[in-house]
Amino acid sequence: MLSACAQEHQSPSVEFQGTPSPIYRNSKEIPEEFYWTVGAKEQARGFYSSQGSLVSPSQFLMKGKGYLKLRPQNQDGYGTHDLVRLVQWAAEAVAAIYPQGEPLRVGSASRRQGGRFPPHSSHQNGLDVDLGYYLLSGRQKSLGVLSLNTYSFGESMVKTNNVVSKNLDLERTWVFFKLVVSSTRVSRIFVSPTIRKAFFRYSKQDLFTSLEEKEEVLRRLRPEPGHNTHFHLRLDCPPRSPSCVDEQAP
Repeated sequence: MLSACAQEHQSPSVEFQGTPSPIYRNSKEIPEEFYWTVGAKEQARGFYSSQGSLVSPSQFLMKGKGYLKLRPQNQDGYGTHDLVRLVQWAAEAVAAIYPQGEPLRVGSASRRQGGRFPPHSSHQNGLDVDLGYYLLSGRQKSLGVLSLNTYSFGESMVKTNNVVSKNLDLERTWVFFKLVVSSTRVSRIFVSPTIRKAFFRYSKQDLFTSLEEKEEVLRRLRPEPGHNTHFHLRLDCPPRSPSCVDEQAP
């Protein structure tokens, strides 16, 4: 079952355009920069994995409320305004609900001008970012600033015989998924096939989220090998990036 903390803070009904609405009890209202059509400019161009580029990029800070940026030496922390702010907002919201939990780990997004980014097949137009699954161990939090220089996400969340690691924090990761999907901007979230099955099972324990909301999250969880240590968040093309090429809805 969901923890008492999760039960107290239900999945928010987030409005990202129009009048701000509170996200959680005693929380701040959504600031203006979270309105995707306010102050937006063309940033994403081309497709995610072909002829993609990024102009006037936004950038992840190396450390923010509820998250840490990994691999600073790769200069891979660039994305569209929508992507960066959505991840920052959701990470901060999760940290507010679970103040003792370790931060979200932000891996590769895009290069400063986008374009090809080996070994990734996508990450070209500022709408993709790799994020570490939330862990139960608290190990990352204890590392503090040392974790900023970590190259990989580390521990695999899928063990021998396709058993999901007991260190995977399903609850916090599920809350993060619900938050970002509530923005209506998420195209896909690529996860390990084994972990995807775990979330389908876990969603049945969430009695405080409507079936429709859960289905919106689950249909965006796409099984993809190579995602045992992290998940891959992808957004739809921003409203004011006309040369950005979207993909078919899942």
